[in-house]
Amino acid sequence: MSLKAQMRNVLLLMIGMFFGVIGVWALSHGGSPVQAEVAVKPRAAVRSEHWVPVESMHLYLCAFHIAKKNPEFQVEAHHFCSPQGKDLHQCVIYDSKGPGAKLLGIEYITTDAAYQKLPASEKKFWHPHAYEIVSGQLIAPDLPKQGDDVFPGLVNTWGKTWHTWPDPSTEFPLGEPLLMWSANGDGQIADKLIAHRDGQFGIKTSDIRGRRKFMGFAVPQLPCPKSVDDVGRRWTPAGPDEPTPISRTKTPVSPATTSVKPPNAAVKHISLTVPASPGKPTVLLFVKGAFCPLCMAQLSEMAGKLAGQNLSVSVISASKAEDFKAFPSVPFTLVADPDLKLFRTYGAYEREAKHATIAFDAEGKEVFRNVGAAPMMDAGAIIKSLKLNDAGARLE
Repeated sequence: MSLKAQMRNVLLLMIGMFFGVIGVWALSHGGSPVQAEVAVKPRAAVRSEHWVPVESMHLYLCAFHIAKKNPEFQVEAHHFCSPQGKDLHQCVIYDSKGPGAKLLGIEYITTDAAYQKLPASEKKFWHPHAYEIVSGQLIAPDLPKQGDDVFPGLVNTWGKTWHTWPDPSTEFPLGEPLLMWSANGDGQIADKLIAHRDGQFGIKTSDIRGRRKFMGFAVPQLPCPKSVDDVGRRWTPAGPDEPTPISRTKTPVSPATTSVKPPNAAVKHISLTVPASPGKPTVLLFVKGAFCPLCMAQLSEMAGKLAGQNLSVSVISASKAEDFKAFPSVPFTLVADPDLKLFRTYGAYEREAKHATIAFDAEGKEVFRNVGAAPMMDAGAIIKSLKLNDAGARLE
């Protein structure tokens, strides 16, 4: 055998031994050679443009799901959501937020207007969110105050949830998909389940419930469904399905919650065009509407940081003017742009309306632009780009 052939055989043997060692190591650690190969790849090599649907998930919610056919069966549900069109969000559901979390199923969230247009045969699959929100059980852990300021825009929404891993206590997803439901009255979720969830985030559901009185609604008290064919209700077990207002004289707001502003019951400063502000810096906030929780969180954040600045701030919404009633109260001009003409004019449109924050200095020169899949929350970056100090005066 030639020297060249011998060297080739030795090289092939070494390669085989290398992958053999990798395979033995992976199998001994409960994996496979394929898993080991993927594990050592750099993160950048895995993430690509093909991950866009996953990367668009930007809203994290946590609550509890119960089985509609057996309300005694309850699980903690961690939602990771992304928008899908104007009236729909889609979420993947996990049993926890840590490593090794089990993928339980999916939930679709839609507006009440879209829900009311569904055929009667479809509505039995959709559960309400009113109790979960007003009672404090539904939280957005990544948002200020667990999302208190954004949930008024979601309180009348509906969710359709199927768990394809019906029982997360099993090591393997067994059985048929399970139609899940929401709690709709006190005592329907076990206290130990609530305590376990609260302990993970260092919160108290009871405290959140107290804060959310600012919405002005009494906590609904509806029974669990008696049949999988029952159609859900949001506020009352019978009669008009409308909320019961809280008596302001009987439920004063505590000092700790006075900074929370109610929804815009009487909206002011509605405009159909962006107002001109000669000689004054201008900030434009492009949002999708009250149904977008992160949009509402952005408005609350910006109101707290930009209100004291010498700025003209306009909020351009992809929704109609009546949607402004569900917006948090902010000292900004609200501009309805359902035809998306302003979104296109200012470059906040790419096949659909985008989240955008754009700033212009007093001379009308664009000095800041952020356009993307999620709202920009950094008011400091806007102030810095406009070279303003804390009092709103321009720094030379």
